[in-house]
Amino acid sequence: MTNQAIDGDDDSDGAPGDRIWASQWYRITPRSFVHVELFFDPERIIYAFAGESYKSILLRQDGREQRAEELGAQYRDRSATELLADDRHEATQLPDIDAIELSSGSLLRKPELTIQTVDNDRDRTFYHFSRRHDPTSLGEQLVEHYPSVTVTIDGEKME
Repeated sequence: MTNQAIDGDDDSDGAPGDRIWASQWYRITPRSFVHVELFFDPERIIYAFAGESYKSILLRQDGREQRAEELGAQYRDRSATELLADDRHEATQLPDIDAIELSSGSLLRKPELTIQTVDNDRDRTFYHFSRRHDPTSLGEQLVEHYPSVTVTIDGEKME
């Protein structure tokens, strides 16, 4: 599990600068699990595609969380322009983000991260691979990183 702040200068082409990297998250589609590495840049959130595995046990990939983190390590120093040149990667611009909700995992459910957009058309929900993942440090980093965005953990607003 990785939540890393990446310090540096932010270029006009969207270089990493003050980027937060959150590793080993995935979203669920009707047929598959889409693995992503999340990069929280000052101006946007980038969802970097890190693979896909199918819900069928026969088609499921082993080691997908390790592969996702390896790809994230390769992507983390690339500029936003470079990342978004790949049509499998997507982004939500900061003015479009209304709130970020984090939920802790339990014995029965995995940690959850929901990015709510202003128009509610592009809300995204992600789940972490590990039920034991604690989203608190990510939430603390996001509060500092995005002061104009409401960040909550388990329903409580962080300040």
